[in-house]
Amino acid sequence: MPDILQIFQMRDTEAEHLEWLLGQRNIPPRANILDIGCGTGALAATILKQRSDVHITLVNPNKEQLNRAPDSCFKIAMALDDPDLPYELPHGEYDVIICDYCVGFVSAELLCDVIQGFLADTGTAYVYDMTSDWLTEIMSGEYRIYPCESFKDIAKHRGYAAVALPIAETPQIAEAFGEVLAAETPDVQRSVQRDLGHVRPVHWQIRKLNTMLAFSGGKDSMAVLALLEDELERIDIVYVNTGQAFNEISVLVDYIRLVSPNFTEIRTDVDTFHEDYGWPCDVLPVDSTPLGQTVTKGNKQKLIDYLSCCLHNIQQPLADYAKERGYTTVIRGDRADEHHGAPLYDGYKEDGVTYRFPLWDFSEEQVKTYLKAQGLWLPHFDLDHSSLDCKHCTAYLGSRPKQLAYMRENHADAYFETLRRLQIINQQITNDLIPLKELL
Repeated sequence: MPDILQIFQMRDTEAEHLEWLLGQRNIPPRANILDIGCGTGALAATILKQRSDVHITLVNPNKEQLNRAPDSCFKIAMALDDPDLPYELPHGEYDVIICDYCVGFVSAELLCDVIQGFLADTGTAYVYDMTSDWLTEIMSGEYRIYPCESFKDIAKHRGYAAVALPIAETPQIAEAFGEVLAAETPDVQRSVQRDLGHVRPVHWQIRKLNTMLAFSGGKDSMAVLALLEDELERIDIVYVNTGQAFNEISVLVDYIRLVSPNFTEIRTDVDTFHEDYGWPCDVLPVDSTPLGQTVTKGNKQKLIDYLSCCLHNIQQPLADYAKERGYTTVIRGDRADEHHGAPLYDGYKEDGVTYRFPLWDFSEEQVKTYLKAQGLWLPHFDLDHSSLDCKHCTAYLGSRPKQLAYMRENHADAYFETLRRLQIINQQITNDLIPLKELL
């Protein structure tokens, strides 16, 4: 089939459709625009009619089509995978990158690589194309289709958030495409029409992700999530699943995953960690540590300090992920009045990363009041340690009485296993204290 500007259009005519498309896009003053797979430059011509202050670069390997594009545009007759293309385009300087009905020809991976290379850090890319819940190609393999989650994952792997803009109108088949399809054989027509019954238009807005929000499922991180609702399109919500989370947290996390533009789950294995290094505890008998048992040739239950347990299974994986992604801002639910907390403060900077603590000046009561006012209160938020990330945690004993009572009522199996472990820890600590008591 010959080149087609689009298959689905949202208005009766192509010109009206392009006007609609531009209405969905924010083009800043004096924008530097890159239009990939521009066709004959119809969209560029529409932009230039409205905005004389912008500069547009067109990329299309089809020289015949480029010759029909507006002369005021800078034209590059190259394919996206041409190794010389990076020498023709300024790196990271485009305020807006546009790619309409081109992804299926060039691949989402290549397109996102181009966006990563040439979009300014504060810029936005717009991609109008097709998606499907299960089809991966149409037109006998001539055009590749990407399900929404696949496209989002490809963009996110490169550090970008792809958000599907709402399309309220019912799409129609573009007149030009209908004419081309009518000229095909009946077999081709039936095949294409069958495929089109399973695809729909999608309009992606793509922006750089440079901020991470550490979400635990507790009341503080939930309050932060609500406070930053208007910023979430550019924030990666990151949750660490230790493998021991309570059901309440798993259900909440599944909901947040469903409604959030960007969500990442990091998996760790706290059960294996406990087997290898021991159970966490607040008072650590040295002979019960892995090293202590090696030195004393002991055969006790291995124990480890609670700080190392949390660092290995939650904090370090979060830090490693932020570093790997190159995030420049990390948001957490820390409060200044907390008994336990990292030696950081709101606005703290280290190694090019700024830490934001939106609840820094909140008291615990203020957090509770805020969540209740927002209609976001959940029963487990009433616990001192409300993240409930490890059901068999044997540390943080100062906050455990209320949680153990909650566990006994709602999670009996976890309660009795935790109690069993605490009794073993208590016995080992008591035994190790005998020589000290005798001396005193």
